[in-house]
Amino acid sequence: MSYRELYEFCQNLPAPISRTELIPNVCRLTGKPKPRVILSGLNPEIVRGYFIVPGNTQHPFAKWANAPGGAIIVVAREMNYCWKRFVEVKELMHLFDEPLQLVGDGDIFQGLISEFVAPTLEWSDAFRSDAQAVWMALGVLCPEQRRQEFARMRTAGDINDLTIAQGLKIPERYVPTLFHPAFRRYVDAVK
Repeated sequence: MSYRELYEFCQNLPAPISRTELIPNVCRLTGKPKPRVILSGLNPEIVRGYFIVPGNTQHPFAKWANAPGGAIIVVAREMNYCWKRFVEVKELMHLFDEPLQLVGDGDIFQGLISEFVAPTLEWSDAFRSDAQAVWMALGVLCPEQRRQEFARMRTAGDINDLTIAQGLKIPERYVPTLFHPAFRRYVDAVK
């Protein structure tokens, strides 16, 4: 089960990368069933989405899993298309997580939320996994060649962040992250 294989697969796809291309390949590479995506009344200013681990039968949405042991991705209904798409793909990246990286119950989820509000010097595996999922999602949603083209155009002033976001169908907020000096290092560090 290799994120690297998914990343390489996406390099040959035209942007914007389609979820209909991503989801079956993530499932194939992880050997896990397709997660069910549920739009919910979450307040996106607090939580935009979350991943319900396979086998969490205590969560109220668990009964809607696509298969026994299937995961569920919950996404805030009130967001625009680009935000919903990004959150779904970011949460999908958790299918690559190891068991200790997953948030399996409400207490761990509450602890994770607390880390976002008042981070500590020692991050939990779940917090690191959530941060890594952002980089993973950006890595598959923006093929490297396209990212390099955008970087040249952006530096020359020929394109702005909104146009890049619209081309990739991602939130404008994440466009600067694509050009972070350590972007390749962070994406390449994922196995």
